[in-house]
Amino acid sequence: MVLVVGGADGGVLREISRHSSVELFNICEIDQMVIDVKLAIGFEDPRVRLHVGDVAEFLRHVPEGKYDAIIIDSSDPVLLRSSWSDHSLRRALRPGGVPCNMAESMWFHTHLIQDMIFICRETCKGSVHCAWASVPTYPRYYLAVT
Repeated sequence: MVLVVGGADGGVLREISRHSSVELFNICEIDQMVIDVKLAIGFEDPRVRLHVGDVAEFLRHVPEGKYDAIIIDSSDPVLLRSSWSDHSLRRALRPGGVPCNMAESMWFHTHLIQDMIFICRETCKGSVHCAWASVPTYPRYYLAVT
């Protein structure tokens, strides 16, 4: 099971839906208007369960170890840091689960990336692998923890 935090444009959902091994994926998005615009496909997949609201509140009700992967497609680094630091994301992952999140531009937001790497290492107690991709409208840096 996969959780997508943010990602209302549907791009991440579109990519997840290409994998038949994923039986169910939840998306938690705070902004219904972004969903209504539907810039990308993915919401039509019958495996998608949409939850509109605050991710912190959503995670309070998630059973421990529910998700195999959590993909955070949000441009809010404060949300990412607070979700990691209060351990709610880690609690929602099964042992060996993989979280992945955007972490701002590696050219302009090095301090934010350093903070998130530190928080990920402290919270997940695993190795933190970093990769980056230049996307014209979203120059972001992604972290994957294993």
